[in-house]
Amino acid sequence: MKRLIGLYKAVLTAFLIIARGTAVHADDFKLSVKGIAVTPENASDILGDGTAAIDFETNTLKLSGQITGEGMTEGSLIDFEGDTLNIHVNSFAKLVCNEPGVVPVSARCSELTVEGIQGGDFISVYSAADGISCTGHLTVREISVMFNTNGESSRAVSAGSLDIVHSEIRAEGKDPFPMAGIYAKGDISIADSDVNIGLCTDSALISENGNLRTDETLFTGIGDTAGIRLNHGSVILDEAGGSEPSDLLAEGGQTGIDCPEGSIIMHGHSRLDASSDKGKAVSCPLNLDDHEIGGALIGEEELWDDESDISAFASVKVPGLVKVPEKEPTVQEEGNTEYWTNHTGIICADDRGESILSQDDIDLPKITYALVSEDHQEWTKGSGQGLSFEISRSRHDEEALERTRTVTVDDQIPDQYDLSSGSVIVTLRPEYLDTLDTGSHILKVGFNDGVEVTSSFAVIEKAAPDPVPAEPSDRKVPRIHPITVLPHSGRMS
Repeated sequence: MKRLIGLYKAVLTAFLIIARGTAVHADDFKLSVKGIAVTPENASDILGDGTAAIDFETNTLKLSGQITGEGMTEGSLIDFEGDTLNIHVNSFAKLVCNEPGVVPVSARCSELTVEGIQGGDFISVYSAADGISCTGHLTVREISVMFNTNGESSRAVSAGSLDIVHSEIRAEGKDPFPMAGIYAKGDISIADSDVNIGLCTDSALISENGNLRTDETLFTGIGDTAGIRLNHGSVILDEAGGSEPSDLLAEGGQTGIDCPEGSIIMHGHSRLDASSDKGKAVSCPLNLDDHEIGGALIGEEELWDDESDISAFASVKVPGLVKVPEKEPTVQEEGNTEYWTNHTGIICADDRGESILSQDDIDLPKITYALVSEDHQEWTKGSGQGLSFEISRSRHDEEALERTRTVTVDDQIPDQYDLSSGSVIVTLRPEYLDTLDTGSHILKVGFNDGVEVTSSFAVIEKAAPDPVPAEPSDRKVPRIHPITVLPHSGRMS
């Protein structure tokens, strides 16, 4: 009986711990929809109309249908504070906030993701203030988003940093127009997407401290001040993901593209069309990367006030480049090739910035050693042949031989072995192998940068020769019949 009571108490305690853990998880989540706090009790249907549900295991809010700010005077339709939140849109969702003090989505978190879940998903955001606001990193993926923000100082998207992937973004407003379509404190990356930002009172896209990188993207931005404004970064047009170029159209009242401390870098078949009503189309150096495929300019006669040859801008030095020397990797740390960079994070192959590199281009992985020859080899006693093991080094393979420091078999130094190059090849001589017992053995090769490579091998006895087969016992022997000679009985006449 006491055992049953003890077991009951243990089970009850475990249940309470699990229940309490779930409650703590929900409390830490701090998510509300239309002012209603999300709890385990209402998780499956937060508003009671089938438009919103939460999966606490994956931190995923699922939206379907329309949610309005009717009856609200402040706050957010979706308000989140925590680490990460995923917003999944099923087919179609609509967030409507006509009240000036209500924001559709406000997230104070490190990571917010808004994405479709089945292809062709769509979300529209109507707001008299900001559209989607995230203090950390915002990712928009596999979805179509329509922003209609009408606040005089509003932003369709406001984030710490932003990734737009395989999506279609539209942002427009009615009089008074929004201040900005897209705003980020850090980097903005747009890949395989179509982004169209209508007229804004400031700029269609703004980054305070980061770069704008487009890859296989069509971007259109129109602003009273600038189409694109990067206070401390550069514009990079790329086509690294495939064959489609990046097309960028930027129109501004004062400047088409304004990045006073950065530059515009165009790769592959990327195309740029920048224009301004009052000032220059661009206010920074242009790097065409014409040593490779080169870029193309649309309406290039409008780009600068003077008639300078476009090729002259390909040699304009990217501002503030500083050389970073080559660093050899070790088995403990990664290294890098020599490159140049500045405060914007641009990575260049030379001090003029004519060739732009990615992080993968300059990273040198940690050094590794690998057994090239087959593991678990077998050697037969009396064969008269040696047994070889080849080991390669991932970087400067030719140094593998000179870096070899120790060779042991079963933790003992072998009496007779040879070292040769070709990576490094260790050959145990047959005279030594004949002294080893039959069975498994372990070879270890140590190197001066702290790595040891092992390989197992087996010594086996020479097989005995096959016995000569005996003649079958049932072989038929031909019978010899005796010949009888009869005496001659004839008479002589």
